[in-house]
Amino acid sequence: GAASQSTHMSNSDATEDAAAARRHLEEARAEQEKLVEHASALQARREKIERLLSVAAEDESEARARLDAAVKWRETLAEMAIKAETAAREISEEVALYSRSVRDLAAASAAAEAAAEAAAATARR
Repeated sequence: GAASQSTHMSNSDATEDAAAARRHLEEARAEQEKLVEHASALQARREKIERLLSVAAEDESEARARLDAAVKWRETLAEMAIKAETAAREISEEVALYSRSVRDLAAASAAAEAAAEAAAATARR
């Protein structure tokens, strides 16, 4: 009577425990699958972000190179401007010298003419 009843109870309890354990296991598996999917989605996002970062780094170094080139070009232009100014100064100095020479020549030539005239006038006397 009572003994077999208690055995029956424990059998039924064991069956329920096993069913509950199976349910827990299935839930845990489902949860694990979700976590695995989530992890691989995160991994994919991380790889995408890494690719974007590497592209950004390439863009940045390209931009730096262009900036360096622009700075060098600006320095070259500045040097050229300085050389051009120096050349212009030298040319204007040469022009000044030349016009001074021309003036001196003109004055010398006028003096020579005057001297020649004076000599001719003296000779005519």
